[in-house]
Amino acid sequence: MSAPGGSRTGPPAPDHRDLHRSGVVARLRAPARVVAVVGGAGFGKSTAVAQAVAAEAGTGRGTVRYACQRADARPQHLVSGLVDAVGAAEPVDVPAALDLVLDRVARLGPDGGTLVLDDVHHLTGDGSGPLRHLVRDAPEPVRLVLVSRRPIPGLARLRAHGLVVDVTEEELRLTPEEQAELAEDHGVAADVVAPYGGWPALAVHACRTRDPGATAALARRALAPELRRSLAEVLAGGAVAPGSVEAAQSHLIPWRALVEAVPLTEVRSDGTCAFHPLWGTVLADELTPAEAQAARRRVARRHLAAGELERVVALTPSSDGEALAQAARKGCEAALERPSPTTPASWLALLPDDATSGPEASLLRGLAAVAEAPWSDGTVQLLDRARGAFHQRGDEEGEVMALAATIAPERGRGDAAALRGIGRRLGELAGVGGARTIALQGLARAAAAEAEGDVEAALAALDAVVGGTLSPGWRAERDLRRARALLLLGRGADAVPAPGQGPRPAAGGVGARAVRAAALWAACRPAEALEELPDLAALGGLAPGERVEAACWAATVLARAGRVEEAIAAVALAEGADTDGLGPRGREDLAGARAIVAVAARDERSAASTLAPLVGRDGSWLPGSRPHLAPVLVLVPEARSTVDQVVSGPDHHAALRAARALLVARAGDWSADEDLPSPGEVVGGLPLRWAVELASVVEGAGDRRARPLVAALARVHGARLLAALDDVADVDEEAVAGLRQATTPSSSDRAVVGVLGPTTLTVAGVPSETPAWRRRAVRALACLLVVRGTVSRDQAVGALWPDTDQARADGNLRAAVSQLASALEPDRRPGAPSSRLQADHRGLALVGSAAEGHDVQVFDRLVGEGDRARVAGVASEALAHYEAALVLWRGTPYSDLDDPAAVLERARLTARFVSASRRAAEVLLAAGQEERAIERLEAAVAVEPWSEGAHRDLATAHLAAGDHEAARGAIDTGVALLDEHGVEPSAATLRVRARIEAAARS
Repeated sequence: MSAPGGSRTGPPAPDHRDLHRSGVVARLRAPARVVAVVGGAGFGKSTAVAQAVAAEAGTGRGTVRYACQRADARPQHLVSGLVDAVGAAEPVDVPAALDLVLDRVARLGPDGGTLVLDDVHHLTGDGSGPLRHLVRDAPEPVRLVLVSRRPIPGLARLRAHGLVVDVTEEELRLTPEEQAELAEDHGVAADVVAPYGGWPALAVHACRTRDPGATAALARRALAPELRRSLAEVLAGGAVAPGSVEAAQSHLIPWRALVEAVPLTEVRSDGTCAFHPLWGTVLADELTPAEAQAARRRVARRHLAAGELERVVALTPSSDGEALAQAARKGCEAALERPSPTTPASWLALLPDDATSGPEASLLRGLAAVAEAPWSDGTVQLLDRARGAFHQRGDEEGEVMALAATIAPERGRGDAAALRGIGRRLGELAGVGGARTIALQGLARAAAAEAEGDVEAALAALDAVVGGTLSPGWRAERDLRRARALLLLGRGADAVPAPGQGPRPAAGGVGARAVRAAALWAACRPAEALEELPDLAALGGLAPGERVEAACWAATVLARAGRVEEAIAAVALAEGADTDGLGPRGREDLAGARAIVAVAARDERSAASTLAPLVGRDGSWLPGSRPHLAPVLVLVPEARSTVDQVVSGPDHHAALRAARALLVARAGDWSADEDLPSPGEVVGGLPLRWAVELASVVEGAGDRRARPLVAALARVHGARLLAALDDVADVDEEAVAGLRQATTPSSSDRAVVGVLGPTTLTVAGVPSETPAWRRRAVRALACLLVVRGTVSRDQAVGALWPDTDQARADGNLRAAVSQLASALEPDRRPGAPSSRLQADHRGLALVGSAAEGHDVQVFDRLVGEGDRARVAGVASEALAHYEAALVLWRGTPYSDLDDPAAVLERARLTARFVSASRRAAEVLLAAGQEERAIERLEAAVAVEPWSEGAHRDLATAHLAAGDHEAARGAIDTGVALLDEHGVEPSAATLRVRARIEAAARS
């Protein structure tokens, strides 16, 4: 094992006093081309390497070690040292010398050799060149162990191919068990070691000296002076986010460099930095109080720019009035940008008493009132008081902010005069905020028109607002108001992108999603509407002003979808807000939502009485009636003669046709000549119960157009359609039976992708043999959609053609999508949309019957049912489920796809197959069926040869069958595979081996 050379070159000798690091040693001995050991000073890297070298004694591998120095940054110096370490004459040429070193290492033993390079962090600049050469050109018998205090460059490619084992600082830390053992060996209590985070050198020092001050001084000396100061400033500022870590420092060390240089520090999964509490103790006296306050002030400025008022106040002393006023102002801006029911009040509570008398604090009080009672006189008075305070101070920017905050409450109150006054004042202040103030003026004018019921004027004012001049929050508010106006004008499709024209906008939060859902439903896109709809919990978290409108739109969509209980709950959320002071437009929204929910709940009398006031005695329709045109037309007869006054957009025309068709159906005069709207118009224009009623009448009249209509309803409503059909079955049982038949998919409607082995496709019960399916790219795309669900086109290209140029990859994807659609639906007409493959702005996905019944879904379901039966103690039922699942396994899952998601899923499924096989064998053995149990376990070890448990169970099954030799062969095979990885067999495996040996002797 030893090699020529002095202390820099000989393999480190393990000290019998050192704690044996068995876990780390096993990692160091892993069969890999490169083992990279990275950790700070004192983390026992050299000790662990010495123990690993000692563990390899007599294994047929030799080892040579070289400890790098700063001088080795010069390539020639490094090469001379390496050549000397292997006992060779030094060639003149550096590459030749390195090749000679690798050749000598490869010949150190019959199985090759290991080259240990210690302290490779010294190989900077030109010195990294020889290191890259060694990593790149090391032959297979050579294993490199690279030990460094900093990350080692040049390993990315090997790491991507699984040829590098990384032993990190986290792994080098002493485990709790090792700390306890160390304390016991030194005769000290465990709490002597505990404060040092598993840092080996500190833990040993603490045990030997029993002097916490001396151990803290040792930790302090581990950091360079400039590093100590930067870290102390970061800790003083309470900084954890990368930007704050850098902001805290008076002399910048980039955050990642700081984290890499400071032991016991890591980056959490959320991207923030975690510093061990030890450093707070060690560096407690590093800064003067003034220096610590300066660090906190720098971090506070960073939080202020991000609008994080809580952190600013926490870092700012109460005597710094100017900083606190800036924080309060930033809080006002953030509250206007991102309305919240609790944030203004909580931020106001953070401010010390000395900072609560200025205009900013007054505005925060007004915003807090908006969150509680948005339409009350008191709220408007608070906002007006804040505006007056800004005006008196001569702070025109503050006055603009206060005026902007007043728009939403006055719009909710329906006070058009006040809104016009706000618009005028904003116009006078246009010189302050420029285009932004002008845009806010436009929002005020639109709100005034909306309050007056002039929807067309409101839309015109909103369209005149240049969205680019507004912040994201105000731009989302403009878009929300515009979507509402379009809905009232029967132009819901204009409020959302057309299918295939890009994703729907994500801005605006829960309220905007509710409006977009209503627009999508009105545009006859119900599936997208239900996907967009926010849940009730999210609606309940809104401030009252936003909650009323959002809950009304949500209730409308839910009621049309037949989700009656949820719709009732949404209306209750709207009614639960304090509606004191709510203006006429808001009350119209609430009345419309109540009425549509009453229709869904089969209470048409209540719905009619609620809707009637929305239609004036002179035939005029209030704006709030427009989204509910069909219910008004059906339930309020006096409105029918004046309906043409409000029918303007395509949504209105579709709703009108659907309502008139229902009226004809209810009159009992249906014939095949009647004008039946398209299925999309019926779905979008009528609540589910009315749509089913219309379909049943059309079916009962022998009009076959009812079948496509009910099929469309089935795609949108699923099981709710069946419940709705039950409601009308007593009217025409035969017609409903026909409609039920139309909703039941036949075998010809099924397309099933199989991935538990070679990828298969079965269409209408027949395996696909189409030319398209024989293309590997098509099968790989199908696998990708099964394993990932919905993927974007960019994700698909990256997974299937990662090394192909963009233009060619895009072409490949288009061809694969087209061919997969053809394979899934071989009888589809050319140019017709696919009902089994989604390929639009939402991404690529299997849909309809193609999204259901994959063998992996059935496999998971059966194994889960088997597990539940096993826990319940029903062994026969568990075995039946396991056997049904295992028979689905045809080979390596996702065999046509190399995507990381497929690799992870393959590992999950393999583990589940092995688990199900072992549990099935357990039941079989208990029933005395050893041969079947052996078959199951042999299949398990064939699929996962590294499963210790499967080998152990197989040996147990052979032993139960009386075949001692086969049992010994099974257990020996499992132990040998473990030994290849340097892993000791478990106690359970050793017990089975002992049983086998005892049985063989008897």
